[in-house]
Amino acid sequence: MTDNLLTLFCLVDGDSMPFSVDIDASKTVDHLKDAIKTKKAPEFDDIAADKLVLWRVSIPLVPKKDRKDISLDDIPSKEELDETDDLSDVFPDKPPKKTIHIIVQRPPPVHAPVPTRASTPLSDHLSDEYVRKAPPVSPRLAREAFNTVLERLEKNTFHANTPISRFLRSFVEGDLAIPDANCCVKGLPRTWLRSRTFAQESTQPALYLLHPRRPHQTTTTPPSVTALHTIKKFQNNDMITFFGVSGCGKTRAVVEMLAQNWGFYLNGSQADRGSKDVTTLFESAQEMPARYLSSDKVQNGLNIQAITGCLLISRLMVLQHCLSLGRHDTFTCDRWMLLQVCPGAFDVAVPDVFDIAFRAILRAYHDQTPALPLPSLKILLRDRFRQVQSQISSFTSDSLTSKLLVVLDEAQTLSDHGKDYFVSSADSRDLRSILSPIIHGLRNISESGRDYCVVTCGTGIGADELEILVGSGGIAATLDQIDHRIVDFPGWETEEQVAMYINNLGDAMSEDDRARLHTLIPEAAVQELFFRLRGRFRPIITTIEDIIAKGSTSYWREAIEGRVQALVCYPARFPMRGNLCSDIKRMLDKVAKDPTKYADAVELKHVLKQTVVHRASLGLPWSLRGEEPILVESAFGRLRIAADKSAAGKTISTIIDEPFVFQAAYNFIKNEDEGFYKHFREQYRDLQDPQSEGKIFERHAPLDLIYAFHKKQLKQELFSIPKAAVHRSTTKLKTPIPQFEPVTFPRRLFEHPATIVGWEGYEWGARYKETLTMSDFLDAHYKHGSRRGDSTVPPFYYPESSPSGPDIVFVLQIDDQLYPVFVQNKLLNDIFPGDVEEARLTVHETRLKTYLPNLATYCPGGKYLSLIYAYPAIAKAPREGWNSGDLWDSESEIGTDHNQVLKAGDMPLMQLLMIIDGSNMRDFVPGGVVDLLDSVKGVKRVHDQLDSSGRADKKPMLTTQPKSCS
Repeated sequence: MTDNLLTLFCLVDGDSMPFSVDIDASKTVDHLKDAIKTKKAPEFDDIAADKLVLWRVSIPLVPKKDRKDISLDDIPSKEELDETDDLSDVFPDKPPKKTIHIIVQRPPPVHAPVPTRASTPLSDHLSDEYVRKAPPVSPRLAREAFNTVLERLEKNTFHANTPISRFLRSFVEGDLAIPDANCCVKGLPRTWLRSRTFAQESTQPALYLLHPRRPHQTTTTPPSVTALHTIKKFQNNDMITFFGVSGCGKTRAVVEMLAQNWGFYLNGSQADRGSKDVTTLFESAQEMPARYLSSDKVQNGLNIQAITGCLLISRLMVLQHCLSLGRHDTFTCDRWMLLQVCPGAFDVAVPDVFDIAFRAILRAYHDQTPALPLPSLKILLRDRFRQVQSQISSFTSDSLTSKLLVVLDEAQTLSDHGKDYFVSSADSRDLRSILSPIIHGLRNISESGRDYCVVTCGTGIGADELEILVGSGGIAATLDQIDHRIVDFPGWETEEQVAMYINNLGDAMSEDDRARLHTLIPEAAVQELFFRLRGRFRPIITTIEDIIAKGSTSYWREAIEGRVQALVCYPARFPMRGNLCSDIKRMLDKVAKDPTKYADAVELKHVLKQTVVHRASLGLPWSLRGEEPILVESAFGRLRIAADKSAAGKTISTIIDEPFVFQAAYNFIKNEDEGFYKHFREQYRDLQDPQSEGKIFERHAPLDLIYAFHKKQLKQELFSIPKAAVHRSTTKLKTPIPQFEPVTFPRRLFEHPATIVGWEGYEWGARYKETLTMSDFLDAHYKHGSRRGDSTVPPFYYPESSPSGPDIVFVLQIDDQLYPVFVQNKLLNDIFPGDVEEARLTVHETRLKTYLPNLATYCPGGKYLSLIYAYPAIAKAPREGWNSGDLWDSESEIGTDHNQVLKAGDMPLMQLLMIIDGSNMRDFVPGGVVDLLDSVKGVKRVHDQLDSSGRADKKPMLTTQPKSCS
């Protein structure tokens, strides 16, 4: 019972001090009145509980010392509660903390009649306050009045001889079908987006609607099958979300679901498929800001929930009428899906039956005086939903689940609107977009999550979607949330899949048309389609549509090249629909406008550079462990699920593996970052020399170091101890390898995020024109804001190869301290303890003082950081003593301007050694780095063997030169 207990903070009208009431959510408002009377005894002893008037409000509490009396008349947004309302309807979600939820209004006092001749200022005041104020209309009476309006609308719209009723009857009886594309092959459907006008001469087929009950075949379980299985398995779960890159097949997946299960298809985009009723809802909110975009953010959300309820009522009303016509043979859930996904394809006289019905109900709702409270509207909505449930159960049994699916496609388009006007239902201090109350409004369709499932679908996941996924149906306690976020859209994985798809297109055609289809798209075209456009679902499908619409047997090459160029070219003008460079630009602008929201996201431009370098060097895909929504929303990365040995059994990665994406990244960087582009071209030319492969690791390491250290907290696991780290004599080295001395660590090292000094705002490839020493480099970052004179000093320093020392130097800022980091890269076929010892020596003070006689002045508390960045794995052991005091110290006093007051000889220096190698690399850098290094190592091994045998007569090429798009 404690799970249903509500804690409500109440305030008597005119008071300043709230009080709390604990009550079961299954009780009614009438029960709440009794509880309030009991709590306020003896003050309310002479007041009958049923005479109290309760108002639903949401007023954030201020500190106690700042509280003032609150008058009901001063509250702009309030809702009178009917005594018959269930509290679970009034508070469908947990009431927010630190908030007044209920205002209690005492009944007016009873006054004796005052003779007219005795009129006084006091009697006039009483008359104004109590006599002339008309009593409010009961919520029950308002609900009954609005239901009468709905019934009249329904009768006049659907049951009279109107264009809508005639259209729906013809559709239900099977007299209306989706138009044929009427192209060179017959039997393919034709529809168009809302943003496009009806074009009778258009021959472009809409292949996403073909065979909707037959899922697209992949090497893994189709996402529609996975989603329906999840919905059926977890009955209490009332929401799942489809999250994936644009064009990956999300819409096709929900089409397949709705072809097999009764439900609603809604679309949040202003220029997409489906009805425009969601756009009408959004536009209504904009047109009535006093009601929907006021300063009362909680009430705004409740009002949006109310008109979302009106939208659902209109959709239920249309479905009710269709079911009532009783045509079991011609009206099925897949026919109902077609009407919703392309409502304007059947009759130009009725372009959008759903929007027409919604607008009529919305006008009636806005005309209702006084406004209908949300709890009353929910009662009407749920009553109608139960009627439809009963109709469906007696009408057909072809639905895969007993739940009604409520699909909201292109949900991410709503997440960019209204962010200043709505708040989280869990915390009124947490701002939300208009998507938040719409989702909650959709969930109002039934009081039980076993009756429905909301399916959001888009390139981003909103904060409220995540809140609901975590809190709905006990998900967090029963399984990994991956099962409720459908993210694995495999797309085209083999050439055979493309060939099979084209064969399946012919199922609805005559034998002659099938033969014609294969002349338009011969085997060579299938091979080229897969080679150039493999990956996500849409590019190959739309190219096939273009080829069929053109009808020329020689057009397929031009169609494929045109599709690739449309995807990857750098546009002359932004935005350009369907263009990847345009999507990347849009996302960068979005991040720039709201950097706080994306503070934890990977740096998009940095990943683009990593991808270009990796692809050009070795022709390999790139992957990042975990979900990176910013890459998905920018149409750049795809999410994939892979098996994992962890308890969850699976893990999500963001992969960048499509050939056209690499081309788009290259073109974008070429036009947006000239410095990096020139730097990359120079290095790429070097890669053609077999003697340079060993430098790939060193030259590309900064890209990995940014990912591993910038805006990340250091992990204790980095500071392991290499095996056999003891002094050993050697004749090869002029300097003996030092003893691996014991060290202690400053706690601040692990308590604050680190940043790489000089990286923010740095233009890649910028070079300081004069020769820099290592001291000059460190002084620039420690003392002069990463500048030397009028020039910017790069964040990474490459010392000369002689004398032996570190490969790379950079500076980390942690809290208010600066630490130098000395890096040694090791890429070998096998790494032995002696190799590790020699690597450690190059980044030890023994060697560093050759470059930096004053090394101590850069080391806070005598500490400097060294990193061995190696592949494959190093034999090492973790440090012991983190949980005791053995490894911790307290730092000496350090200057606030980052100039170290330590001088050489003040205290011994300590090398804090970090190791990133093949055993832990995936925890710190993108997963693709391991593939890169493994491939480079293999190439290096081949060159070593060729050099030693003297048979190297040809330079092996790592990959072909990347193509640019102009």
